[in-house]
Formats: sequence, C-alpha cells, structure tokens
Amino acid sequence: SDHVLLRADRAAYLVGETMNLSALTPVNAGSIYLDIVKEGQTLSTRSQPVKEGRADFAIDVSPDLYGALELHAYKVLLDGTLVRDTRVVVVDEARDIAIAISADKDTYLPGEETVISFQTNQQTNKQPIQTALGVAIVDESVFALQRQDPGFAKLYFMLEAELMEPFYQLKGFELPAAYAPDEIPLREAQEASAQAAWAGAPVKGLGMQVNTFPGKMAALRQKQSDDFNALGNLTLLAMAAIPLFLWLAVILTLRGSGLIKRSLLSLLKVSGLLFLIYAALFGLISFLDEMRWRWDFIYRLDLEEILPVIFGLALLGSLLGLAIYAWRRRDEAAKFITLLSVAWAGLLLLLIMATKDGGGEPSETLAMLALFVFLLTPGAYLLYGQKLRAEKKRVPGWLATTAGGIIAVPALAAPVLGLFTFGGGMMMNGAPMPMADQGVVFEMAAGAPREMMKGEIAVEEAEAAPAGEAAATEAPRLRQFFPETLYWNPEVLTDEAGFAQIQLPMADSITTWRLTALASSQDGRLGFATQGIRVFQDFFVDVDLPVSLTQGDEISIPVGVFNYLTEAQEVRLVVEEEAWFELLGPAEQTLTIAANDIDVIYFPIRVREFGQQGFQVTAWGEKMSDAVRRPVRVLPDGKEIRLSDSNWLRENTEIALNLPDEVIPRATYVEVKIYTGALAQVIEGLEKILRLPHG
Repeated sequence: SDHVLLRADRAAYLVGETMNLSALTPVNAGSIYLDIVKEGQTLSTRSQPVKEGRADFAIDVSPDLYGALELHAYKVLLDGTLVRDTRVVVVDEARDIAIAISADKDTYLPGEETVISFQTNQQTNKQPIQTALGVAIVDESVFALQRQDPGFAKLYFMLEAELMEPFYQLKGFELPAAYAPDEIPLREAQEASAQAAWAGAPVKGLGMQVNTFPGKMAALRQKQSDDFNALGNLTLLAMAAIPLFLWLAVILTLRGSGLIKRSLLSLLKVSGLLFLIYAALFGLISFLDEMRWRWDFIYRLDLEEILPVIFGLALLGSLLGLAIYAWRRRDEAAKFITLLSVAWAGLLLLLIMATKDGGGEPSETLAMLALFVFLLTPGAYLLYGQKLRAEKKRVPGWLATTAGGIIAVPALAAPVLGLFTFGGGMMMNGAPMPMADQGVVFEMAAGAPREMMKGEIAVEEAEAAPAGEAAATEAPRLRQFFPETLYWNPEVLTDEAGFAQIQLPMADSITTWRLTALASSQDGRLGFATQGIRVFQDFFVDVDLPVSLTQGDEISIPVGVFNYLTEAQEVRLVVEEEAWFELLGPAEQTLTIAANDIDVIYFPIRVREFGQQGFQVTAWGEKMSDAVRRPVRVLPDGKEIRLSDSNWLRENTEIALNLPDEVIPRATYVEVKIYTGALAQVIEGLEKILRLPHG
C-alpha cells in the first residue's frame, strides 16, 4: 500500500531561484530519493529521510539546469521494489541582469587578435551594475558533435515515437505588450500556463528493478573510512599527550629528589657525548658506503636494513631492562615512564592499522602536532637517566640514557620528513609547482614559438600575412593550433559602470566559437548571454586524419581544398616529407578549383615510425595560399602490456621491471610518480573532476 506523491511549489523557475519539492508517503519510514534528469542525463541525485510522512527538498536552480527537467522521486521498499512519482518542470534563464557582448570585428582571420567587450545593466531600469562574469569560449563543433553520439539513430526512433503522441494547444492566453519582470499577475499567468502545458507531457518510462547493492557498499565503505579517520585523529591526540605526561613525571621526580642541578649538568655532558658518537657513526657509515665497491664483503651488507634492526633491538633491550628494574625495585616513577612508552608504541601500531589497513586519512594538523611533541621524548629519557645516575643507580641510569639516545635519531629525522610530507605541495625541479591562472588563453601570438608535443617537429612560422590576399611567392602562415577550448575565465570583473574587456589571439581553427557569459552581482542577481565569434578566410586547406594510425599502415590521406574566392585559381599542394612515413605517390599535386567550390586530393603514405607525429601540407595558390599541420598518434604494431611496482623513496630506491623478450624497440617508456605524502594520491585525481570542457 506504500506509494510516493511528488509535488513542486511551482512549474516554472528562473536560474538563481530555489525549487522547493515535497514527496508525500503514507508509511513513515525509510528514505525518499530524488533524481533530476535533463535530456535523458541524470544531473543530480539526492535523498531525504521520511519524517511525518513527507520528505522536503530545497534545490538551488543553477545555470546547468536550464531547460525542461524531469523530477523522479522514488522509495525502495523492503522487498527491493520501487514506488515512484514523476513531475516535469521548466527552468528559464535568469533575466535580472542584461549582458551586451560586442567584438571589434564581425569576422577574424586565424591567429588574429580580438578584443571583446562586455556591458552589464540592470534589467529593470537599464542602469549599469558591477558584476563578476564567468566567460568561456568553446568551439561550436564540440556542441555539434555532442548531439551526434553513437546513439543518434536510436534517438531518432525515440523522437519519432514521441512525435506520434497527441499534443496540446493552449488558447486564450496572451503575453502583455510590456511588463516589468517582477509583475505578480504575469508570473501567476506563466505559472498557470506552465502547469497546464506540462500536465500531459510524455515522460520516459523507468524500470522498476534497481540494484542498490553498489550504493549500499559505497555508503558502508564511506562510513568505515570516516570511522577510521576518527580513530586516527583520537590516536594522534593520545600520542601527542604521552610525551607531555612523560615530562611531567620526570619533573615531579626531580623536584622530590633535589638533584635538579646535578642532573642538568650531567645531561649537558651526555648530550655532547651522544653528538660525538653519532658524528663518528655517520663518518663510519659514509666510509663503508664509499668502500663497498672495493670490498666484496661490505658490498653484500645492506646497511639500510641492518642499522634499523640494530637500533631497534638496542632500544627494546634498554626499555625491557628499565621495566625489569622498575618492578624489581618497585620504582613507581620508572613504572609510570615504562607504561607510557608501551602505550605510545601501541598507539603507533593502532595508527598504522587505521591508515594503512583501514584506509583512513587522519588530520594533517594533528599529525604535525604529534610529530613535534614527539621531539620532546628523548630529552625526558636522558634527563631521567641522569637523575638515576646521580642517585648512584648506574645500570638503570645508563639504560634510560641509551633509550633516550636511540629515540633521538628518529626524533631528529622526523622534522625533515615532515617538511617533505606536509610542506605544502609537490616540488618540481627544486621549486613549487605554480597554480594555473584563472584566466587561461590557450594560444600564443603569431610568429612566437609554440609549445610542441613530444615527437613533433618544430616548424618556423612566417609572420601572418596582412588581411586580404597573399601573393603566391609569400610563405603562408602555418596553422597548427586547434584547441577545443580557447578561453576560460570564471571571474572577469566589470568596473562600476558595468564594463569589462578581454583581449586574446584567435586559434587556427576555421570555425565559429561559442562565447557564453554568466553574470552575478554582489546581491545575488544573475544574467546569462551567448554569442558566436566567427573565424574565416576565403581560401584554406584541411587534412582529415584518423584518430590514430598503426605502424605499417598504408592509407590515403585526404586533403580538402576550400575556395570561397570570387575567382578560380590554380593550387599546388606540397606535402612536407618526414621520417615517420613514406610517400607512395608524388609529394606535389596540382589542381584548378572553381570559385566557391570544394575539392579533395589524396596522398597515399606508408607509416614507418610510431609516436606523436604531424602531417603538414602547404597549398600555393595564385591569389591566396594556406598551410596546415595536424597532429596524429601512431601506435606500435603490437600489444600493449603495462607493468607497475612501488616502493618507499628513502636515500636510494631501485625498482626492477622484467620486460618480455618480444618487446618492440623504442616502444617502451617509464613513468615515475613521486608522492610527497599520503594525501598526494587524492590530489592527483582532482584533475579528473576539475577540468575544462572537452569533446
């Protein structure tokens, strides 16, 4: 008898408003899930627990929700079935701010500088308003290709079926000739019209069988990770408190004995002795490392593994001897210090289990706190050992001194490791990697050297020819930069008069760029505008290359010739010969192309070398000329096999990878990644989320 009824406060919304939805159910248990679907793609999924027979959703209407939306509310019953309800709403663009976009030219040549101006005004009184503009310039072909995906044929038949459904025509509703955007009667009329228009709109059927196991497992893993994070943070707090209690016990013991001065003087002497011992030990290790290539028995010694074992056994023996003394002599202070040491070691093991086995990521701040408080531990042991020696208890005194001296080694090394682990970012070539600027222009000025891809051949560019026709003897400008996103800046600030201006060079694509601008004012008002920027020249050529080639392929490369001049011209096409391919025909071909005509010429080649390559064609015409270079990836003629290994990077780390005997020469590459800390791997995946539009 359980069911779901979805209700929206309105049927039409504007970008920037809040959509309030209520899902009603007679059974006061469980959760109700809400899917927001646009054009068959789920944009957002959220859930709310059922309270008093309802679940309320408040959704901020962002620009990506512009258009018709399908709202699916559903509930999962105990037997795994679903009960659901669906509503359709429409989201219109924000009209609080009007954005006027103007360019200094109607049409640009490839590589030409452009100046684009923005003017923002209030929609109500047309007064200027200061805003922040989010500006994106993306190739229009990306949006065109996005609509023609592999399911285009299926979409055609789905649309055909929907066109057969009856539609509705509304009568008796007319918009007033002039109105203010905040006019209440108009909004009420729009609301009534929208409710009636969407009442009979067809909604795609959704299956009742839903597999909730992956979602439940993901929630379980998230809860497990959160629990281990909390456990790791509590462990770090306890580890930071233990050295403080250790010092408190030592200070109270010294005050009761009256040997503070003698203990401090002895501490200074022992510290100097430890310094000399460690300096001599470091010199011995350096000497052995230098002589390991001459003396065979030293070469077989792995000092990096032997020394930690020796120090660890010495520390364990000294603490065990101190514990035996404490219980045999009934020394309460020594018992307390020994128990603190055991507790700290147990907490360290617990922290390792929470971070490594449990996948937890404790707070870096707490980790730094525990790390620096740990630096106090050696001093407490050394001072307590001198107190015991001053009391003529030489054996336990030297045991505590030995323990403090051994703990001093990792304590002094910890700050150095901490700087690399929590030092605020990854390093490259000895300097921090800079963050990208907010405003990014993916282009360089004409005539300036461009950043070339690996394996690509640098080509000297001639300066851009002046607008108009180029003489046949002049070298044409090489077009080789074809990005999908030309400009992306989320914060173009206008002045108090609402004016802003950007200047950037156009790419080499012959296309129309779609410029979109979203304006937001300080008081929350929004505006949206889009405009096309046309890049064109009357004569050009283009190379139609596949996505990739394979070494040994034989293929005819089509070169399209586009002549939009008012006169016919004779064109000589020349292919730039390169080592990665072999021409199976002439490198030059000539054709006569009529006015306003398109033709194609084929150049057969055989692929020799793999890698990232480029194919360049120059078209010499009587009136105008052009040159283009397109990149292509050539794959080796074989099967790709990936090998991976990992290790700690300490002084020197060597990783051996066994390559198959049938490996293709020069087809093997090694990628080395160095992580500065446990969180670096998480940061590495952010570029998959924060990325520019692509197609």
